[in-house]
This record gives sequence, C-alpha cells and structure tokens, in this order.
Amino acid sequence: MNYKKWIYTFITGLLLGSFFIATINIIVDPFFHYRKPLPQLFYKLDNERYQNDGILKHFDYDGIIIGTSMTQNFKTTEFNDLFNVKSIKVPFAGAYYKEINDNLEKAFDSGHNVKYVIRGLDYNKLISPKDEMRYALKDYPVYLYNDNIFDDISYIFNGEVVDRSIKMLKNRIKGQDGGITSFDKYSNWGDTYKFGTKYVLKGKKVYNKPANIMSLTQSDKETIKANIEQNVTSLVKKHPETTFYYFFTPYSIVYWAQLYEKGEISKQIEAEKYAMELILKCPNIKLFSFNTMTNITMNLDNYKDSGHYGEWINSLILTYMKENKGLITKENYKNYINAEKLLYLNYNYNNLIEKSDLTED
Repeated sequence: MNYKKWIYTFITGLLLGSFFIATINIIVDPFFHYRKPLPQLFYKLDNERYQNDGILKHFDYDGIIIGTSMTQNFKTTEFNDLFNVKSIKVPFAGAYYKEINDNLEKAFDSGHNVKYVIRGLDYNKLISPKDEMRYALKDYPVYLYNDNIFDDISYIFNGEVVDRSIKMLKNRIKGQDGGITSFDKYSNWGDTYKFGTKYVLKGKKVYNKPANIMSLTQSDKETIKANIEQNVTSLVKKHPETTFYYFFTPYSIVYWAQLYEKGEISKQIEAEKYAMELILKCPNIKLFSFNTMTNITMNLDNYKDSGHYGEWINSLILTYMKENKGLITKENYKNYINAEKLLYLNYNYNNLIEKSDLTED
C-alpha cells in the first residue's frame, strides 16, 4: 500500500469511526440532550449535572422537586399523590441558589406548564453572593446547557458517553426492558448511611462559649437581598400561574450548636427573618420553616450528620406542606422568629454530649 493510499484509508477510517460514535450517542442520547428517553432502552439516572438539564427540557411533567442534597431523598410518587401532579426530581448536590434558579428557568423556558415547584432553600447559603456557583465553568458541562450546537462535539464524541451508549444497547440485546430509574430512587442516599447521635456528634466532647457574638451587618443584608431577588423571587414573579412551595432546610440541633460556638445564632436567624420579608412579598410562594419543630431538629436519629436528614423527613415535609403545617406568613413570621430565637439562644448545647455519654454507657 503506497503512502497516499494509506493516508486516504486512515482518514476514511477515522471519519467513519467518528461518524459511528456520533451516531450512537445522538440516537441513544443517554443524557437526554436532544430528546426524552427512547422506550426501547433503559436509562440509568446517576449523574445529576449531566442529566438534569435534559430531564428539565424534554420530560413530561407539571411538578418539580429541586434543590441540593437536602432534596435528594424526596419521592415523586408521594408528591404526585399528595398534589395530583406528574413530577420530576432534579437535585443538584452542593448547589448555591443561582444554579438552582438557572435550572428552574429551563423548565419554564422549555414550554412546560408547571403547577407546583417544591424547592429547598439551604439555610446555610442565605448569606451567599448571588452569582456563587459550586463549580467553576471549566469544570461544568456547559455544552449540555447552552444552545450552541458547535460545542456539542464535547458530547457526541465523548468516550465516556459512547461507553454508556454501547452498554445500554448491549443490555437491550440481552433482553433488558426499556425504562428509566425511578425518580424515587434517583440520587436517593437513604440506604447508604447510618443515622443517629454517634454519627452526628462525631466524638464531640464540649461546646465552648463563643468568644464573640456576631450580628447581621448591612453588607450581609445587601448580599441576602441580591441573592433572594435574583435567585428566588425573580422567576416566581414571572409565573403567577405556578405555586412555589419553598422551605428552609431543617438542620439538626447540632448545626445550631456549631453556630453557638461561632457566636452566629442571632446572625443566622436575623438572616432568615430578612429573607422571609423579601420572599413573602410574592403571593404565589408558600414558604415553610420547620426549625422550631423539635420532633425533627432535636431527634438526632433523623440525621446522618449535622444537616442531612433521612428520607422519612422528606416525606414528612411533603405532608406538612400539604397540610400547611410550618407555613410562614406575613402575619406569623415575627412570632416564628421570636420562638426560634427563644429556642436556640437558650438551649444548653452541652446537654447533647451528656445525653450521648449516657447512651453510650
């Protein structure tokens, strides 16, 4: 074979191979970039930031559960039954408010008629810059989120994607039925961890008195205002036809003990109060806070660490929302904040350790 013929054969083979890879990925489309799932294939949901954009754009739904890891254990079947919707769950572990809001906008921009949105507002991210993101753009699959067809080469010629596509085709040949991981199981970690005092306290021996008591500053309030207005209420105002069920994620009493040591309890509660005042301006937001419900926050058997609660708490939150239990209104929010301060500013946090020692003995 002469040199020119070899070059021609090599280039032809390369082009055919590339065409084969691209065709497989476009047809199978394991991340739903172009369409909803093909009924003949089984799609495993296991990669939030690579699959959620396609789910939001192409699936059929009128209800959404969205948030961070604090929403991963929600079950859409329970949401569907309680609120009479067909829902999806699209969590983004570790996300700041901006990423959640940006993805919610995709749901509405893609033409869905959304009745209800359930969204967790992570309590520890209230005082965060409005454009804060967990991942830098260079580490984010931007090519899946934008409308630039030219950078789709990062998807259709992606080796990991083609491996997944081929595996899905092989499973079909072996007789696997078509379908998709249920949203109840998607990102659910309930069976992965152990819960209880031992795992939440993690050997803590004493909670020290704070050296200084921190207060909410004007700069903090400006940060909160920018964050809430850009990433919580702006979208809501555009869609009065939708009811948004928002809740502050209820962390355990150990989280409050950590705030106590840093002298930040009053600061955090004042941040919550200010956020409430901004959010309650929107009539189509139903805002919930469960921090004063000691059956949740003071029972460490509900938690795997200081913040993450088990799936039974997610189920309880859905029920409470349906019953308007824990609902914050313009009329009751000040009383709620006062009760929250009374509870957490006067609690003896070292009792947690004493009770733990008694349990271990």
